[in-house]
Amino acid sequence: VVAFTVEEGVTRVVTATETLSMQPTLAALSRRLDPSEFCQVSRTVVVRLDAVREARPFPDGPGDVVLSNGLTVPVTRRRWRALMA
Repeated sequence: VVAFTVEEGVTRVVTATETLSMQPTLAALSRRLDPSEFCQVSRTVVVRLDAVREARPFPDGPGDVVLSNGLTVPVTRRRWRALMA
């Protein structure tokens, strides 16, 4: 697992090679995930910390992260601080 996302109201699990739909909401799922392994970087994305290959800050605010499968996801300002902690 590289990340969990929400697209058009559907929770998806993202792996190195595919994206699959799943049942629980992202909010319910994120409560069950180990915070030492996963970080919610926005309302719609939870990333596996081991899958983060690069954290790129923006000059005017937070930034984005590049994951091991090549996916780039934005990180909100509030979640950027938590990710960098």
